[in-house]
Amino acid sequence: MKLTRYSYRYAEEILVHKNNADAWKDIQEIVSSLPLFLHAGKGSKKAELDVDQQCMNAYFDRLFAVERGWEFHPRATLIKGSGLAADFRKKFNNITIQTEVQFGNASRVYADLFKFQAGYSQGVVDLGLIIVPTGSLAKRMGENIVSFERVKKELPAAKSFMTLPILVLGIEPSRTTKEIDIRESKLPLTKEGKVKLTGQNTYRIANAVFEGRRIAEVTATSPTGPIPKPSVPLAPEEKEDRGG
Repeated sequence: MKLTRYSYRYAEEILVHKNNADAWKDIQEIVSSLPLFLHAGKGSKKAELDVDQQCMNAYFDRLFAVERGWEFHPRATLIKGSGLAADFRKKFNNITIQTEVQFGNASRVYADLFKFQAGYSQGVVDLGLIIVPTGSLAKRMGENIVSFERVKKELPAAKSFMTLPILVLGIEPSRTTKEIDIRESKLPLTKEGKVKLTGQNTYRIANAVFEGRRIAEVTATSPTGPIPKPSVPLAPEEKEDRGG
């Protein structure tokens, strides 16, 4: 993936400092390696909707939490009984980073920003990282999907109360991005002819990519590979975000 960066409150400057080189290297390697999961026809009335964010989320779950050791859905704040969960968090030698991956409705990004600020105010996190599609990629995912350009435009307006450093990473496919057409799989289809993407099936597809197997070999009984267990159960609205 091609990465476009927006540094809020010197987040990028903090990450590229030699003291945080391990964190910055980890982030770049994870995000740039994301394949583009294609699912033409998922939007039956809109042919341009051909990118599947459910499989992208499953791939990130595996890569962040299993392969790279980030905490999976840790408690985002110390607010008693809130149940707010972050996507990923990792403590490096000099910095604790909380990551939110947002491929859902544009309104959901404000909940992610609240989790960042609440965690920062309580000493849970030092820096926030939010991964979103660029506008061109968002249009291929669905209607009113959050975009890098929108976050970059609106985040500075919150400078009086958003006090933590936040790095916004916009992603879009590059010429070298690997494309995975999930229609080539042998997973069950819906009545509309779409691939049935239950949580298990998205992990089956992601696992095939990690193991270097052909997508055409993926069936409803294929191995899922290791599925990370969340520290905090996802709230219903956060589950909806991941549903694509």
